[in-house]
Amino acid sequence: MNDGDNTKALAMDLRYTAEDETFRAQVRAWLAENAPREPLRTVAEKKDWHRKLYEAGYLGMGWPQAYGGREARPIEQAIVVEMAQRTHRA
Repeated sequence: MNDGDNTKALAMDLRYTAEDETFRAQVRAWLAENAPREPLRTVAEKKDWHRKLYEAGYLGMGWPQAYGGREARPIEQAIVVEMAQRTHRA
């Protein structure tokens, strides 16, 4: 809105920050090294995969540290989901 005072409208910057890009690269590298190569067929295989994700800090990311989380920002959580979907291992 412009009340005639020559101020520019503010636009939201949706680009990743340098910190986000670094985190994205870390997640991508971890998934490349750790993601299962074959589909997970049994409950035990799925539990093992989820345990591995949790131990790496990629599950429950938004939870408080006192409860095993990492208090991750929403963008960090979105990055993990995006990268996991790209590897078809969500």
